Amino acid sequence: MAITWVEIGDSRLALGDCMDILPTLPAGIIDAVVTDPPYAKEYNYLWRPMTEQCTRLLRCGGHLFTLLGQYQLPLVMAAFDGLLSFRWIGILPNQNQPIMHGWNIKVCQKPFLWFTKGDAINRLICDNLAIAAPRSDWISKSLHEWGQDIRMAWTPIMHCTNKGDTILDPFVGSGTTLVAATMLGRKSIGIEIDEKYFDIAVKRVTAAQMQLRLNL
Repeated sequence: MAITWVEIGDSRLALGDCMDILPTLPAGIIDAVVTDPPYAKEYNYLWRPMTEQCTRLLRCGGHLFTLLGQYQLPLVMAAFDGLLSFRWIGILPNQNQPIMHGWNIKVCQKPFLWFTKGDAINRLICDNLAIAAPRSDWISKSLHEWGQDIRMAWTPIMHCTNKGDTILDPFVGSGTTLVAATMLGRKSIGIEIDEKYFDIAVKRVTAAQMQLRLNL
């Protein structure tokens, strides 16, 4: 598919397939990846090539944070093996607490994995990376079926990067990671394959950039 880039202040958003776009970005330009790839089994093949590209793009000492489905833990840990170093596992409380069909397990939280490239600064972050408490208004679900609370991205960006650093989200969805990055004074790159959500992300990042300028 054709690739479209939109630049909004310090944010760059691409409409297209991240597997086509990531290889075109220069190595070592990213300080942290914060993302939430799709959980459906049909997309599991993306984990290894996505991790390879993110490893190439991250600077030494950079971080990668990712949400994932519970069932994907063995798959994802294997995808990162030999590429990035596992640092910690946190949780994102699940507001819906659904019962997973086929497993008969009531899901009250999602795992949130933290990896680093090489040695990273031993930063203090919130207890066990419990990143979404207390609960907010959850407007994210009105923007994207699988949208997350902004604190999914806010906490790791705030604690593990510095102002002016560059944040990458290869599965940008409605733009939550990029909005958090903008509000915290970071640069960002986001990729989204669905034009509907790409347009929502562009509008959200534009509004965040305008608000940032007003605050300044």
